[in-house]
Amino acid sequence: RVLENSVYLALRQHVGRSPLARLNYWQEGRGREVDFVVTDGGRVRALIQVASDPTAFGVKERETSALVAALAEFRLKHGLVITSDHSGEERVEGRTIHYVPFWKWVLAEDQLKPA
Repeated sequence: RVLENSVYLALRQHVGRSPLARLNYWQEGRGREVDFVVTDGGRVRALIQVASDPTAFGVKERETSALVAALAEFRLKHGLVITSDHSGEERVEGRTIHYVPFWKWVLAEDQLKPA
C-alpha cells in the first residue's frame, strides 16, 4: 500500500501541472485492473501498475495480463510497472512492459516514459 500511495502522490503532482491531465484507473469486466491511467486532453498518455515484487508467485501474471489488456484497448505499445527494486523489460503480445524501481521512476525527468 505504501508504494502504491507514493506513486499516486507523485502522479497527482505531475498531473497537477497540466489543466487537461487526469488520473484514473482501468477495470475490465473480468475483474482485471490497471492502477493508474494518465490522460491529457482526453488522450491516454500512460498506463502504470504498481507491484512491490513482480517476481512473487502469481503477481507477475496478474499485473502483466491486466496491463497488456489495457495497452491493447488503448492501442499503446508501452506500459510501466513501478516496483520496490526490480528493474527490467519484457515483450508480451507485441507490447513492451518496463519494470522500474520507484526511486528511479520518481527521479525521472518524465515520469510517464520508461526510465
